[in-house]
Amino acid sequence: MPTWVNAFGTLGAVRTLVTHLDVCVIFNMEETFTAWCNSHLRKAGTQIENIEEDFRDGLKLMLLLEVISGERLAKPERGKMRVHKISNVNKALDFIASKGVKLVSIGAEEIVDGNVKMTLGMIWTIILRFAIQDISVEETSAKEGLLLWCQRKTAPYKNVNIQNFHISWKDGLGFCALIHRHRPELIDYGKLRKDDPLTNLNTAFDVAEKYLDIPKMLDAEDIVGTARPDEKAIMTYVSSFYHAFSGAQKMCRHAKAGGEGHVPYCFMSLPRLLGCAEGELPLGLVRSPRHPPPASSVFPGCSGNAPWGHSPAVTGGAGEAPLPLGGGQGAL
Repeated sequence: MPTWVNAFGTLGAVRTLVTHLDVCVIFNMEETFTAWCNSHLRKAGTQIENIEEDFRDGLKLMLLLEVISGERLAKPERGKMRVHKISNVNKALDFIASKGVKLVSIGAEEIVDGNVKMTLGMIWTIILRFAIQDISVEETSAKEGLLLWCQRKTAPYKNVNIQNFHISWKDGLGFCALIHRHRPELIDYGKLRKDDPLTNLNTAFDVAEKYLDIPKMLDAEDIVGTARPDEKAIMTYVSSFYHAFSGAQKMCRHAKAGGEGHVPYCFMSLPRLLGCAEGELPLGLVRSPRHPPPASSVFPGCSGNAPWGHSPAVTGGAGEAPLPLGGGQGAL
């Protein structure tokens, strides 16, 4: 049984989604899911404008699955007839099923016909499988794992008490705390007020888009004006923070050392770091971890405000130095 089914407590998670959507919820989910899809499709040089229309021929749906999975799907049909579109969507659905996901009440015909509820249900299934299912924190996984991660990251912050993926995020402080915990130079958390949720939410959304490459998936006014924000939309957006920060963490695992000294790691504000693959990041050396020089003296052109930590001393000549995770300001 797919782990996301256990995490959500019901085999009918997708069926429940597609049969209990009102107009307002559909609009909000369309906005969030479209932004999520485009955050991946842009890696292939394309995007969607209308989520129920642009997946109807199956081509961009298959492309989305290839991007997020890193695997090749069967060759798509290029014809314009309905039979070709159904064939493509079926190839996508078969691929999803091959990943251990049980599709409930979702058929290729509904997607080809532009059924918005079925399309949203399908995209939510994809998000669950490829963005949430594999999240693991200690012995918890999927939804519970993501919630535990949020709770631990935001625990030190005043006025933040994350208990769920709906009302706990209404004042915006949870989003700001996640950003500040990993990139403290981006937000002055001390100036935020719990009674100003619009400012908090817009601050978090703007900073995440500009500096973390996380597109806006939520609308601040909708969140503030809704008694209970949509859980699936919030979870989708929060999972993007998890992957953004854990991805940067993985890129800090291994770096090339230029010689004897101490290797700084997790220069989170450097675009150059965020663009390097694991094991390909050339780092400068610092000989005294207690009194590190400005980051700008290690990396020419660095703004100097990057959080960082140190691995144990590197002895010997140039080579590759493993960078252990945990501890230090740069820890994620």
